Amino acid sequence: MSRKEMETRYGPFGGGEMAAFVGDLPYSPRGLLEKLGLLAEGIIPVDCGETRDGTVFVRFVDLEERRVAVVEFTEGFRILREIRAHLSEWMGDEYFRMKWRVFCPGDPEVWLGGDEGKRP
Repeated sequence: MSRKEMETRYGPFGGGEMAAFVGDLPYSPRGLLEKLGLLAEGIIPVDCGETRDGTVFVRFVDLEERRVAVVEFTEGFRILREIRAHLSEWMGDEYFRMKWRVFCPGDPEVWLGGDEGKRP
């Protein structure tokens, strides 16, 4: 899915709500991701809300995959749809200038691409 398609269905990046009701309970984007079992290192909650169809959604950035993702689900937290669009669609040329940190599995002390990393 493209950025345009994603923003047509869910609104602009960061333009959603900071809480969504599931049943009678309000949840933050972080709380929704936690309840769905999706909160992990490298996952950045962005916003949440309700679609025109009445399903709840949560939007987040997945730094490992470098994608913006949206998960739609029912009030019972059954996932109906997960869509992703590449982060470069939001960042433009800046995406290609950014120094991404990349883990080197051969030596867990070495990070490539970041200023903080040790150089072999």
